[in-house]
Amino acid sequence: MSNKKDVDINAFYTGDKSKRKYKRRKRSKFKVFWSKLAPWKKVLLSVTASLLAIILLIVAVAGIYINVILAKIERDKEFKKQDLGFENVIDKDVFNIALFGVDSRKVGDFSGLSDSMMILSVNKKDNTVKIVSLMRDSLVPIDGVGNAKLNTAYSKGGPSLAVKTINQIFGLDISAYATVNFFGMGDIIDAVGGIDIEVTEDELFAEKGLNELVEQHAKPLGKNPEDYKIYTAGVHHMNGIQAVAYARIRAVPNINGTSNDFGRTERQRIVMQKLMEKALSLEVSALPGLVNKLVPYVKTSLNNSELVSLATFLAGKPQLLQSRVPGDDYIINADYRGTGASTVYYNYEYAGKLLHAFLYRGILPDDYIAQNGVDKTPWHVAYGGSANNTSSESTGENPNSSEPTGSENSSSEDGGSTDSSITSSSGEEDNGNDVTTSTPSTPTDGTTTNPEGTQ
Repeated sequence: MSNKKDVDINAFYTGDKSKRKYKRRKRSKFKVFWSKLAPWKKVLLSVTASLLAIILLIVAVAGIYINVILAKIERDKEFKKQDLGFENVIDKDVFNIALFGVDSRKVGDFSGLSDSMMILSVNKKDNTVKIVSLMRDSLVPIDGVGNAKLNTAYSKGGPSLAVKTINQIFGLDISAYATVNFFGMGDIIDAVGGIDIEVTEDELFAEKGLNELVEQHAKPLGKNPEDYKIYTAGVHHMNGIQAVAYARIRAVPNINGTSNDFGRTERQRIVMQKLMEKALSLEVSALPGLVNKLVPYVKTSLNNSELVSLATFLAGKPQLLQSRVPGDDYIINADYRGTGASTVYYNYEYAGKLLHAFLYRGILPDDYIAQNGVDKTPWHVAYGGSANNTSSESTGENPNSSEPTGSENSSSEDGGSTDSSITSSSGEEDNGNDVTTSTPSTPTDGTTTNPEGTQ
């Protein structure tokens, strides 16, 4: 297993002259936490996770504002009464939260397709916070819908069906969620005073580039788009309308040469990283104003005690780890059209095994794959799988491991990105609501996976 490096906040409280003594106001602990993170760890706090993290960490740092903050957050009190696709908690020391990002055009509206889907996992035993990005275009079975893109579950049945689907296909025990309306990012960015972003000429002037998207964003707000358009490439201090337009570009490569969905996701991560940095630079007295802008765009099932507990944990010294489902190694086809539109096709049962190892046992995906191999057994009938296929039919046992060993399949059509947190699929724009009724495989390894949605 790879060596892990803890973020040692306590080192900042010692009398060691080589380390800076803690003499600042309360917010210094917050800033120390951020400054100690490696760049890749800052980047992983993308979109939804970043906004939730801002709220949680503000709760932890600005103690006098806790009641004000908690009172403003919209709660979903009916969520925990729903069927969430699991019966028993897997590990009482691991708390999993589903994070969803939607692009609604109305304050207080958290419906529609979830453009961003993540799992935030807090493990008190090994003092880690793990963030797993779930590709929205993943082809999965959805209870009452059929086989469709993963984000279809949210649009068809809201957070309860989305969480139920994630729990069923991967055998997890997610019991809470938070949804962020990404369209509200403009107000939040304006609240911190804007952010600096570098753009190319293609990003500015291409069809569905920044200036065209500025029009789409500004007009519904009653703003004159000409006041917000940018005409020269380079680094610009962007306001909320400009930054949101930038984050939505997918038609052309970004400054790093990345395009399509992967390029758009990378832009969103850049925006969120800049936003986090600006939020951390604010004085404590400015936090209530930021919270007032942020909370109308957040809805969660987390109660007050859960929020405070999470905030306290995050403000401590957790080790941050990240992963993505699917990983490049086990994608069968990154542009699979067995249901009509482009989807990302992989064996979700195998992905569930990797998730269990990562979230509950602390085994990194690369280490799991090195020890157990890769399973690319097809399950979708249109691709050549059968209704009775199971991953165990092509999976042997590794005598040196307690986990099943996957069979290598050299006929992969990955097309996946080498990025450690996001893989792109097709560059086509679609609504993600394509479905079929083919029956996926039934797990035989004990994983709590039930494609048909019955318990």
